[in-house]
Amino acid sequence: MDNKLLSNRYLVIGALLLVALTLATGCGGAAMVGATETGDASGPSSPLTEEALKNAAYHSEWPKDGIAQLTDGEYRKPIVEGSATELVIRLMDVALGDLDGDGVSDAAVVLVTDPGGSGTFFDLAAVVNRDGNPEHIATISLGDRVQIEALSVTAGQVVVEMVTHGPDDPMCCPTQQVVQTYALQGDELDLVSSEIVSSDPAGDPIITGVEWQWTGLIETMPAAQSVVPDPENYTLLLQPDGALHIKADCNVVGGSHTLEGDGLTIALGPSTMAYCGDQSLDQQYLELLSNVDGYGIEDGQLVLELQADAGRMIFGK
Repeated sequence: MDNKLLSNRYLVIGALLLVALTLATGCGGAAMVGATETGDASGPSSPLTEEALKNAAYHSEWPKDGIAQLTDGEYRKPIVEGSATELVIRLMDVALGDLDGDGVSDAAVVLVTDPGGSGTFFDLAAVVNRDGNPEHIATISLGDRVQIEALSVTAGQVVVEMVTHGPDDPMCCPTQQVVQTYALQGDELDLVSSEIVSSDPAGDPIITGVEWQWTGLIETMPAAQSVVPDPENYTLLLQPDGALHIKADCNVVGGSHTLEGDGLTIALGPSTMAYCGDQSLDQQYLELLSNVDGYGIEDGQLVLELQADAGRMIFGK
């Protein structure tokens, strides 16, 4: 009897162990597999950097092959082989944030295209993070000769604060301040909302964010007036943040500017030092710009006043 009772006790213990093992395999085991899989998953994606964005490839309608490979934030190619006129695409603004809802920070960037003729075109681009590598997946146009004031990513949406053209604004001088919100939907950027903040055509002219072309010079002593050949080779872009970008024929110049009322001063900065030829106006152009002390808008043209009433530089689009 004792042996039989002992045998039955072992059978009961074995059955209980079998039930416990079954429960562990059906429930706890599954939880352990999930934990193991989570532990084996790769870590968070590497963050995008401004350096990576400034040296990324972007889809663009302007290059012949449809790709603008930036180098240090810029793409430059002659419009035609041997031409001094270039197609220039620049990275202007960057804002980081999750655009596609995967929990990884992506980027919204503004690209500015100067095709070498009339117009300066602004595009908003969505760039997703592929383990620290930028991949441009969507673009939407912001307009021609608009002025970007702020760019941000909030709650997965891109917010652009800019000055665009009102119904009666000339192309040179937009006055309508708007806040536009965009969302990434698959491989497209969609405009979600657009709010007009202010529109004041009679207000002070806004000259920043426009790539002006030097078209003429009026000198007072001795009195003379001249027309600039190839104005597209002598451009001036005053950025809203006080920076500037100058094209002086075959050279590119940086620097800064200060606007106070109708006063304007220009401080030239780093420059390439190429020789542009005996007929080039590059050195005269830069010397004149360094002597500017005021500005105005006349008939849609930018007029820069020179110190000591020495003359006026005329710019158009």
